[in-house]
Amino acid sequence: IPVAQIRSRMNENEKWPINTIGNLALLEAGKNMAKGDLTFVEYLDKKQSNGELTDEQYQAELEKYEELLICEADDLPSELSRHSFENFLSRRFKRLQAEFIKAWQDYIPAE
Repeated sequence: IPVAQIRSRMNENEKWPINTIGNLALLEAGKNMAKGDLTFVEYLDKKQSNGELTDEQYQAELEKYEELLICEADDLPSELSRHSFENFLSRRFKRLQAEFIKAWQDYIPAE
């Protein structure tokens, strides 16, 4: 979820856990910059509604983003609030943790 989008939902003196691991992602710079303040789902929806993507292209791009972000489109909050954002962070952190353990399981000493 783009930081600008999060900040736009915050009240004046409110602080949200913006820089938490659950919201970090590594994307190609060009694609990340192109999507701007949109989530990856909002970006693809916009491109599809503008006629830039067919249904098949939309689905292929969505699957690519989900794989890169270790996050399914359905995990993103439909209405962004502090509560929905924190729930998203918690769910995504658990997924990232499981992926990390799976990737490194052969190197973790058994105790």
